[in-house]
Amino acid sequence: MKLYQKFKQIVEQIKPIQTAWFTTFNMDPELVEKFLVSAFVGKGPEELKTAEDYEALNLELTAIDIKIFYDYKALNIQSQKRTTIDIIPVNVADIYETIKTDAIFHPKVIYLRGEKGAYLITGSANLSISAWSSNRESISIKKLTTVDNANQVLSLFEELGVDISNEEQFVDTLNDVESNWEFVHTLMESQFNLFNELKKGELYVWSPYFSKESIKLFDAIKSEGFPEINIVPHVSEANKVNIQTSELDKIFASDDYNLCQPKRKDDHQSLHHAKVWLTPQTLAVGSWNCSFRATGLNMPKKQMNIEAGVIQDIDTKTFNSLKGDIVSLNGVEGVTVEELNKEWEEVLNPFCLSVEIMADWESFSYSMKSEIEKPENYTISLPHAPNDKISLNTVDTTSFRDKYIRVLKNKSFTVFDKNDKAVFQGFICEENKEQRQPYAYVNLSDLISSLIDNPSGEGSVKQCQYKLSTESDNDTTSKIMSEYKGTESYYFMFVSFQKLLDKIDESKKDKTALDKLGYRLPGSLLNIKNLVAESIELAVKEKKEDDLLFHFFLIEEVNRCIKRFNKYIKTNTLDVISFEMPKEITISRKDKKFIKLLKEELEYDAI
Repeated sequence: MKLYQKFKQIVEQIKPIQTAWFTTFNMDPELVEKFLVSAFVGKGPEELKTAEDYEALNLELTAIDIKIFYDYKALNIQSQKRTTIDIIPVNVADIYETIKTDAIFHPKVIYLRGEKGAYLITGSANLSISAWSSNRESISIKKLTTVDNANQVLSLFEELGVDISNEEQFVDTLNDVESNWEFVHTLMESQFNLFNELKKGELYVWSPYFSKESIKLFDAIKSEGFPEINIVPHVSEANKVNIQTSELDKIFASDDYNLCQPKRKDDHQSLHHAKVWLTPQTLAVGSWNCSFRATGLNMPKKQMNIEAGVIQDIDTKTFNSLKGDIVSLNGVEGVTVEELNKEWEEVLNPFCLSVEIMADWESFSYSMKSEIEKPENYTISLPHAPNDKISLNTVDTTSFRDKYIRVLKNKSFTVFDKNDKAVFQGFICEENKEQRQPYAYVNLSDLISSLIDNPSGEGSVKQCQYKLSTESDNDTTSKIMSEYKGTESYYFMFVSFQKLLDKIDESKKDKTALDKLGYRLPGSLLNIKNLVAESIELAVKEKKEDDLLFHFFLIEEVNRCIKRFNKYIKTNTLDVISFEMPKEITISRKDKKFIKLLKEELEYDAI
C-alpha cells in the first residue's frame, strides 16, 4: 500500500482538493470510491459501510471536480458504483475517428490540484485493487511548478474533451521556466514515437508484456540508435515470461539483446507490472509496455495505444543507481500464442462499442452520447428499470422520475444487440447532482410531524431511501407506521396537509420553491406519493377497516395538494394517486353525505 500512503500524503499537503482527474486502463470503482476520493475529505475506507455513509461522502465531494477515464472494455463490472463521481468510458476508435482499431486506452495519470498546489502521479499503476496493493509498480510523482509541465498534463485531458479553462488561473501562477522533465502522451503529436524522446545509448527496459514479434521490435529499436537492449521481464510463478517461445529462443541466441533480472531476487511473487525505459542520460516512467502499439514505433497513428508518462534527464550516478545490479536471466520459458490471447481475453470485457448515459436530476431524464450508427438496432436496460429493455434511440425521451429511488442506488446500464447479447456495460454520469434527494421520511408519523413543523424544511429524522446489498434490512425504524390510532391521527394528518397546501399556495409564483416542494425535499410530494403508496398497500393487505378509512382520507389530502401543485407548476406535473373506496369499508347514508360535502368543499374525488 506504499502508493496509497503516498497518495494520501500528497492530498494532505495540498488540500482542500479542487480538481482530481484520473486516467486508467482497467478500472475498479471500489478502489476509487472507498480509498482514493474518500481521502479528499479525510475519510478512511473503514468509514464507508452503508448507503448513508456514501451519501454523506457525496455531499462532501460536491465541490471537487472529479473525472475518471478508463478503457471501455476494461471496467470491473462486478464492482458496484456507489457515489456520483463521473466514470467515463473511452473508445480509442472514437478519438481516432475510425470505425475500428485494435489500440487501447492505456495511460495511468492522476492530476490533483488543491488550494496549496498541484501534483502529477503517473506510471504503470491502474486504478485497480492489485495495482495499489500487491503489484510491483513504477511511479513518477511530480509537483507541478512550471507552465510547460502543467500545460503538458492538461493537454491530455483536453484531448479527452475536458474543459480545462478552470485550471488556467492556476497555470498563470506558475513559473515560465524550463524543467528537467516533461510529460508526454500519444495524443500530443501527430505521430508519437517514444524513441524520439529518449537519448541514445544502451537501453534497459522493465516491462511485463511484449510484442508478439519481439525480435522484430528489438531490431527496430536498435536501428533507432540503441545498440544494446537489456530486457527485465516479469517472471511468473510457473517460471515463464510473456514472450512467445520461438521469440525467446532468438533472444537467447542474440548478442545484442539480453534477458536480465536483478541480482537480488525478490521473493515477492505478485505481478512485476513496472514499465521503465532507461538509458545513460534518460529515464522514462509511464504506461509503455515493450510493444509496437505502446511505443508508437513503425505504427500507423490510428493503431497506436494512447499512452502517457514522464521523460526525465538524468546523470551517470542516477543511471547506475536505477539500473542496479543486473545479471543474465536464464532457464525461463516462453508462452504460446494461445496463452497470450487467453490472458488478454481475461482482462477485457467482450464489448464492441461504448456509450455514455447521463441522468439529469433536474429533469429526471436521460440523455446519451455515442458514435453508434443505427442505434435502433440496439436496446438498453437503464438503472430505473433494469429488467426492461428499450430501443437505444429512445433514451433521450425516457424519464426516471417515478422510479428515481432506483437510480439513487443503481448506476449501471447495459446495451444489447439484435441477438440480445450484451455489447457494452457502464455507469451513468449524473448531472445537476445538487438536485438529487437521497433522503426521505420512512414512515407516516415522521412525515406528518415534519409537515406540521415546517413543510419546506428538512427534519432530523430523515433517512436514506435505499440500502446497499451488504446492509441488513432488519432496521425497525424503516418500517411503515400506518395504523389508525384514533381521532388524534386524523387531527394531525389534516393539520399537516393543510400546512403543506398553504405552503404550496404561498409559493405559487416561486418556481424554485414549488420545485422543492414537489421533488427535492425529504417531504416532497413525490416522496409522499411513494410513502403513501407503500402504506396503503400494507393497509389493504391487512384489511383493517379503521386503517382503510384513514388511508382514504390520507390519499384524498395528498391528491388535493398534488392538484394544487400542478395548477401552479404547469409543467412536469405529478399524477394523483388512484384509489377507490375499499369494499371492506361500511359507509352509512350519513357518512356518504359527509364525504359528498368533502368532495364539494375540499376537492375530494372518491365517494
